[in-house]
Amino acid sequence: MITEELYKRILSMYQETEEKYSYLKKDCGNCYLCCTAICKHYAIKEFELETIDMYIKLNNLPYSISKFKDYVARKHKPGHFEYLHKVCPFYDVEVHKCKIYPVRPLSCRMHGIFTRNFNSLFEECVYREFVKVIPATRIEGLEVSYIGAPREL
Repeated sequence: MITEELYKRILSMYQETEEKYSYLKKDCGNCYLCCTAICKHYAIKEFELETIDMYIKLNNLPYSISKFKDYVARKHKPGHFEYLHKVCPFYDVEVHKCKIYPVRPLSCRMHGIFTRNFNSLFEECVYREFVKVIPATRIEGLEVSYIGAPREL
């Protein structure tokens, strides 16, 4: 479990990163396909889940981390092939905003900037115009998929 001090440090790191790479940010408009079950979220870490959970608790928000865990795990309805959650439980489809935006996971932060391959970006995605596909790299026995550095970098 993360402490409040660590939580504050994570928030600070997220904010610094947002500021440093703000030039990469684009307005997604009404697409939100990356916030649906058809988009796979890779390697969401336990500390990210704990950070989200702490954000929910500290802000007295009426959300549940368990629904998000089910969404990320792509769980199906019992006895069906249909996903429990077709859209991320933290995405507000009416106003087209993430309810946990300041603490969203890295896979959400990097969508469209780094990707496994060009075809994984939806046709409607505003990031398609500047993502460049780069081969996967092996670092110390771990396969790391930094596969879509923006052309500007």
